[in-house]
Amino acid sequence: MGLAVGGMAKVYSLQTNFTNGSLSKSAQARTDLAKYGNSADELVNYVITKRGGIIPRAGAVYVAQTKSEDTNIVLIPFIFSTSVAFVIEAGNEYFRFYKDNAQVMDQIVPTDPYEIVTPYAIADMADVKYVQAQNKMIFVHKDYAPRQLVYNYVLETFSFDEILFNYPAMSEQGVAPDCTLTLSSTITGTATLTTDVDTFMETDEGRQIGGGTGLSKIVTYTSAREVTATNLIAYDVDIYSSSEWKLLQSPLCKARPDGKQVGAENVTITCSINSANKAAFRDGGTWSFTDIGKYIRIDEGLCRITAVNGSNTTATVTIERGLTENDDPTKGVPNPAYGGGWQILSDEWNVNDYPSVCGMYENRLILANNPSYPNRVWGSKVGNNYDFFTGIEDADPYEFDLASERFDEVTGINSLKELIIRTVGSEYAVNGANDGPITPTNTSVKRQSSYGSSTLNSAPLENGFAFIQRSKRSVFFYGYDYNIGGFDGDDTSDLNPEVTKNGITSITFEQDPYQHLYCVTSDDDNNPKLAVLCIDRKQEVVGWSEIQGLFYYVTTIPTETTDQTWVLAKINGKMCVCYFDYDVSFDGYTTQETILTDTFTGLDHLADSTVTILLDDQPYYDLYVDATGTLVTPTEGYKLEAGYFFESSCKLLDVELLLDGSVQGRQSSVNRVYVKLYNTQTLDIETARGVDQEIEFRSFGLDVLDQRIEPFTGTKDLSILGAGKNLTYLTLKRKAPLKQHILSVNRMVTVNE
Repeated sequence: MGLAVGGMAKVYSLQTNFTNGSLSKSAQARTDLAKYGNSADELVNYVITKRGGIIPRAGAVYVAQTKSEDTNIVLIPFIFSTSVAFVIEAGNEYFRFYKDNAQVMDQIVPTDPYEIVTPYAIADMADVKYVQAQNKMIFVHKDYAPRQLVYNYVLETFSFDEILFNYPAMSEQGVAPDCTLTLSSTITGTATLTTDVDTFMETDEGRQIGGGTGLSKIVTYTSAREVTATNLIAYDVDIYSSSEWKLLQSPLCKARPDGKQVGAENVTITCSINSANKAAFRDGGTWSFTDIGKYIRIDEGLCRITAVNGSNTTATVTIERGLTENDDPTKGVPNPAYGGGWQILSDEWNVNDYPSVCGMYENRLILANNPSYPNRVWGSKVGNNYDFFTGIEDADPYEFDLASERFDEVTGINSLKELIIRTVGSEYAVNGANDGPITPTNTSVKRQSSYGSSTLNSAPLENGFAFIQRSKRSVFFYGYDYNIGGFDGDDTSDLNPEVTKNGITSITFEQDPYQHLYCVTSDDDNNPKLAVLCIDRKQEVVGWSEIQGLFYYVTTIPTETTDQTWVLAKINGKMCVCYFDYDVSFDGYTTQETILTDTFTGLDHLADSTVTILLDDQPYYDLYVDATGTLVTPTEGYKLEAGYFFESSCKLLDVELLLDGSVQGRQSSVNRVYVKLYNTQTLDIETARGVDQEIEFRSFGLDVLDQRIEPFTGTKDLSILGAGKNLTYLTLKRKAPLKQHILSVNRMVTVNE
């Protein structure tokens, strides 16, 4: 480890990788952790590679300015294939599109961006959720009817329309009459219930009424404005307005359809009620004009109400699904809650009451959480994303509520070996019995953990996914753990919670080339930046770094050779759409190749600002782009690369050497450093005393200043000047827009024994 000389020990502290990333200040006393030796104090504008080294983060290549300057614009990936992948700029009531590193332009007016109209206000875009199935993308939000974006590959156009479901999710919901209900008594027992307008019908006998804390069962119909009931549960008040009470269930009478074949129209359904002697039946008023458009379920048959006669005694329907032979009109009064009964079904999704979460699983569209049913999950028919009428066959749609001892609002859906339902308080795994598929009659819901999830989109990652915990300050990796035989999560930011402490607003995972999870964080003043997690759990790589810059949203699409992360960024004071490129060292990057010249035009997005450039691979600093977007360079050149250069810095942790104890508290200093590099052209090292030393990469000789610096692979060593007493950290920097890849650092430290 070292050699002791005259009471002093010269030891070498080798850091072979940076796989744990930056380490929280609050954890830096834990020198006993194995991860301490793989960490840094700070990693700014560096990212970790899955092989352990660090490289400068990617630069942001400018594509286009956004339609508006709103910072709430969302970027959405639409992936038809690796060769046909779009990024959607989703702003206030519009979508714009990007493909092949450029903005998609209108086919009719090629100078205008291609744009489609949407109903979404910009304030709602963060809560719009989406899931893609082939060339269609489903969008949901609680205040907007579900819609789908359809890509026409032949015409290279998109359409965006409200979904016309074959059958929406339906249930027996009763009715909420538009009138006031008054009770003669609020305690349990007999009571007279009256309304201020005609409300009740004879077929309401046996139905229940609910309001506030109370529940009643109608015993006798007196008139359209009065019934006698038994209060089953006491009420809190004796008067309820129209929005505070409801007539529950469907009429408890016998329904007689005069047709049963699928597609039959103008079929009449008449309801029969008991006469006074309780031995015969007669036609009675059952239907209301508000029933038009609703459905009637008779066993597994389905009818859609198209009209109601003036006396409310018959309804005209269209048979959507055939009625069975068991629907015998000579039967007695059916129980509407069980087989053989009938129910009036209402749409569970209505204005400002639509599903707000979506996903795909087992070839079904999965929807969840509308305001009326926040913990309900709906699964479509297998192979038909527009049919949600529940049945009993395995391929039929299903629905279920999450059973929990606490309120669990659904926040997200993920598809792994089982259906994962994320809620504000827990995570659930859903499957069929014996690991079979989920069906209407075979559903097993088991809570796996209680971390709680935010409503932000998750990101597929390795054999699981990453999601943002309810506080929006922690990123959890979630997947199947064979050690416990279930699903569980790991907090990836437990050793550096500061990196995401300001709250996360969007995430995306870039699988290739380095396995980076990008997280946009923002403080109370809406000053965003990026936190980047390099994660390869098999290689024990879980490390965070920070990216400086005004980045507001991130998303990732594939290309034919790699993954590509796109960002919503503020460049030169303007909101822009850009994509990251690891070969670029600037934000707002643009490039031009031309004949030999010293004047470059068309740099409009850099206008009236100072930039850094590479001219034929040679860096020049602090050059001014005038108000017309014109740049005059110090010398002539062929290829210009311009933008806003960002420096990178890696502050190492203090050395911890176990020399019969700890180095802490002993006099120590760094005398020399050895840095192993790959394909590198520049490196500066700053000592603990603030002395900046540049490592040379250019060979001496004739005309070397006019030549490109050749990338270096190997070890560079440097004697440290002005090393601090008892300060053993160093800061590695990139201060020029040139290539750099740091593999390891070996510090020679003198320790006073």
